[in-house]
Amino acid sequence: MQFFPADMDPRSLMMKENPKPEAIYSLGAGAFRMIYSESEQAQIAEMFGSPPPLVLPQEIGATSHDLSGVRFLFSGWGSPPADDKLFAALPSLELILYGAGATDHLTTDRLKNSRVRLTSAIAINAIPVAEFTFACIIFGLKNVVHLAARRYGRRTYDSSGLPPFRGAYRTRVGLVSLGYIGRLVAEKLRSVDVELVAYDPFVSPDAAARSGAKLVGLDELFASCDVVSLHTPLNEKTKGMFTRGLFDRMKEGATLINTARARLIRAGDLEAFLTARPDVQAFIDVTYPEPLPEDSPLWDLPNTFLTPHIAGSFGNECYRMGRAMIGECKRYLAREPLEYEVPLR
Repeated sequence: MQFFPADMDPRSLMMKENPKPEAIYSLGAGAFRMIYSESEQAQIAEMFGSPPPLVLPQEIGATSHDLSGVRFLFSGWGSPPADDKLFAALPSLELILYGAGATDHLTTDRLKNSRVRLTSAIAINAIPVAEFTFACIIFGLKNVVHLAARRYGRRTYDSSGLPPFRGAYRTRVGLVSLGYIGRLVAEKLRSVDVELVAYDPFVSPDAAARSGAKLVGLDELFASCDVVSLHTPLNEKTKGMFTRGLFDRMKEGATLINTARARLIRAGDLEAFLTARPDVQAFIDVTYPEPLPEDSPLWDLPNTFLTPHIAGSFGNECYRMGRAMIGECKRYLAREPLEYEVPLR
């Protein structure tokens, strides 16, 4: 059986022994190797009798190979858009298996008006984000950012002048939104003795309680919590919803975490707030623009821990998303309900 090694030219991956494939991969060549390891490729090849070819997104509609029988599209980062060109090239398409996170770029009117179904690994990509967030919460409650800054800046662990250590016991943690990631963070926080509150206008008090959280207003959450963690999806309504006014309500020595989207925060407000409030610690995994300009004060603020958008799936974590799409394909072939289907209608 043949696989697609990292040193192979992706344009040569159309397999001669599979001239009319039932399934293809179509995504960026780098993303393909990140999401579908040899183990995942072997399982997919076994399902279809031979390895599906990789057709780069720019080759959709231009390839000389016959794609008229393709029913399954395994994809991920760098996927082709769900547009007329895709549907013309793949007239038999039944299922798009998106082995990555958000699918906003795929849920087009063209797809919604078709019989094609879509499934996504967004819930799987939420796992490492929740793990990362949980670590940031514990680190924040242990004053890690402040202490690390003193170690490198002053060569001391002296905590004089710093906000008091809180630790996790009987502290209050606030989650803004209880989507995939927020619920997973809530689940992980069950292992520590914290009071958990949340803000989510689309979640009922009973649903929040099942996650171990009590619903509160956004102002109260920012004002009363020792840790505030943002998990709100970005859209036109949420863009810029977190303002300096909310940040200024935060308790002395509180921790702010953003592993969601940078543009949830009004431009300039985060920099101004963290500059004015050195007592607050911040774990910031997402910025706008990305990377930040060299003159951004966030690079140098001792109360800010910057990471380059690494909370989501990286390394071996990406294979978990490919494995999830294999499971979805098997369920589809067995006429079983899909576990991660994206509602389109």
